[in-house]
This record gives sequence, structure tokens and C-alpha cells, in this order.
Amino acid sequence: LTLQSNARSTSAETCAGDFVDDTCWLPKRMQAVVAAALTAVTDFNSRAATALPVLGTLAGCDKQLQFRLLDSGGTAAKADLSLGDLSGTDVVIGPVLDTVSTTTATSTGARGIPQISYGSTSADLSDTLLYPRFMRTIPSDVAAASGLCSFWKRELGLSTVAVIHEQTTYGRAYESAAKAACQEGGLTVVSEEFSEDASIRDDSIRSAVDSLSSSGAKAVLVLALNQYSIRLMVERAVNTGLLRT
Repeated sequence: LTLQSNARSTSAETCAGDFVDDTCWLPKRMQAVVAAALTAVTDFNSRAATALPVLGTLAGCDKQLQFRLLDSGGTAAKADLSLGDLSGTDVVIGPVLDTVSTTTATSTGARGIPQISYGSTSADLSDTLLYPRFMRTIPSDVAAASGLCSFWKRELGLSTVAVIHEQTTYGRAYESAAKAACQEGGLTVVSEEFSEDASIRDDSIRSAVDSLSSSGAKAVLVLALNQYSIRLMVERAVNTGLLRT
């Protein structure tokens, strides 16, 4: 279950990749993930070890992987439709986004099917009661947040820091983890969130940055995936003095 398209983008103007047949296909860096998945399965099944030499040691293995390459579209609704009937499925690999994993992991967990994500970092997904079959190959936000707070406190000697985050499962979970870790380390944390709804995004970001500019924070953690949103934040932060060049 990979991120191939952006179901939220419904026109060429809002698409960061190629808009073809009413679908916003993502840039090449995301296509590389799809290519890697195809290469890994092909290499395993052929035992040729062309891309992954370690698979050459499996020459005596008679197993073959059967797979479906699905598109999550970056949304829970699209991902759920893509998964469809999971009968006969032994494991689901992916997706990358927390907002999608929290939905699909509920479905796979209820069916007793392991789901292994390579990009979902939300600490919420560590709840084995809600997501009993969810696993990941990447650390949760808690580990990353703890390290960042330690760096701010011990290496930079800061006392007040800020977090600005998108209104998503990823943003809220990471903000919660960062705030808890930093406060435990003796830091004062202020935070603001913004909406990724295109109709109010610009005003929402400006309002959040303006609020943080008077907080006294000397470091700001930005939790956002949209490059446009990040650029707008940086521009506003420079104009308000929150960020100095």
C-alpha cells in the first residue's frame, strides 16, 4: 500500500506532480518507493539477487511472493477502497502516512492481518489494544522528540521552544510527544496548529506564526508535509521576526 497519488488534489493547479486522467500523480521521489517495492519482490521471487545480494542466499527457498500494488492516495478513504477484500492476504506493507495507517491498521488488526509501515511514526499507533497487528520499521515520534528536546536543552541551552503543526494525526501526535518530552526536560513549550484546508490554509498559517512570534521561543519545530505550507511559514516567520536571516 504505497503513496502514488494525492487524492486531495483535484486539479492541475493544486497538484505537485503530474495531473493525468483526473488524478494527481506524485513526483519521482515517491515513485521511487514503488519501484523499490517492485524490485524487491522481483528479486526475491527470481533469487537472482540483482538488486539485493543477500537474497542470493535463498536459492534453496521454494516460496514465491504474490502481491498487489495498491495506491493509498494519501487519504484513509482511498486507502480503504484500495485494500478492498483482504481474503487470502498474509500481510499488508505500508502505508506511509499516519492519518492513513490509523484507519487501515484498525481494519487489518480486526482481521488478524499484520500491517508493517515504513513511514508512519505516530506514537498513537503503538497502542496494541487499538492496533493489535500494527508494526513498523521506523522509530515512533516519541524517540525523535526526546532527542530533539535534549539537544535544545543541553547543547543550545534554550529555555523556551515552540511547535507549529498541521491539524492531522501525524501533527497532533508528534506535537504531544514533543511537548511531553521537552517539558520533562525542563523546557517551556508553546504550540500552534494550522489547517491544510486550501480555503483557509494561508490565513491559518499566518495566524499561527504571528502568535508564536510573540512567545519568546528561540527554536521552532515545524511539523508539516506540504512544501507550500512550509514556504509560507518561513516567509511569515521572517517578516514577523520569529526567524532571523
